Amino acid sequence: MIWRLLREGLPTTMNLKSRNIELGESERLCSLYLATVLPANPSNHFQQMPISISSKKISDRWKVLWSAVVYNVWMMRNNIRFNGRRLQIQKCIQDIKNDTWRWLSLNKQFTYSYTQWQADPGGCIMDGGSHG
Repeated sequence: MIWRLLREGLPTTMNLKSRNIELGESERLCSLYLATVLPANPSNHFQQMPISISSKKISDRWKVLWSAVVYNVWMMRNNIRFNGRRLQIQKCIQDIKNDTWRWLSLNKQFTYSYTQWQADPGGCIMDGGSHG
């Protein structure tokens, strides 16, 4: 999904229209907030880090977090729209934290436990070294 986002391949209203796929009124209304979330160039999201980061390791960790945010917001949107689920902000935030930790943990240099991550995810991302 992230690859599709960066290549402008998500099924947004404009992308569907360019493929001659027309949406009903409810589908158009549902996609309105998506247009306000994404910048003109989705890769600009990677530039939205809290401070100037010189470490590639920390920068890469922020990109993983960004990917988890985009993924979970998109999944929440689809569950609301297509499965009739209710908006659950706290669940979405927890899913973002869980996915980010799971994805970061695939890198052997990221040695924080799940408990450490839950207590201070920002500290785990910003720590340039490994913690063991």
